[in-house]
Amino acid sequence: KRIAKREKGLNRLGHQAKLRSFRVAPKFQYGYQVPRNYKEAMDLHRQNGNNNWKEAIDKELNQLRDYETFIDKGLFSQVGVPKGCQLIKVMWVFAAKHNGRHKARLVANGNLTAVPLNSVYAGVVSLRGLRIVLFLAERNGLDTWAADIGNAHLEARTHEKVCIKAG
Repeated sequence: KRIAKREKGLNRLGHQAKLRSFRVAPKFQYGYQVPRNYKEAMDLHRQNGNNNWKEAIDKELNQLRDYETFIDKGLFSQVGVPKGCQLIKVMWVFAAKHNGRHKARLVANGNLTAVPLNSVYAGVVSLRGLRIVLFLAERNGLDTWAADIGNAHLEARTHEKVCIKAG
């Protein structure tokens, strides 16, 4: 009765109900169902009888180990949050690529850290800039090459001291 009288609250409830249907509907990319979390990835692994998502997860975990991204400080229940560190959450993000590859990335919720006071610029090439470079290369008879840097984000050092609770 109280909510029905408040138009703003009623509109919010309706909007949230509509969004809920989008959050639970299966997500597809290039004909592959893409999981929203680790549990769903393992369920798809069992349903489809293949190990595409498991291989993608294993590849990401191996790269994290190879780059020595994390430092194991021991059991969280015994150590807790180290002094001077901020606890953040990590989550799996999955994607299917146009060529059928399955990608899994372990990403941090960076929105949980304090806003850095220095530069927060992340350079990304614009379509216009790419077209200009391709035009100039063609005009000057230069060959163009493309490359994919698989884990460039693992090379980036942070100034913030953060920790995660694994598992």
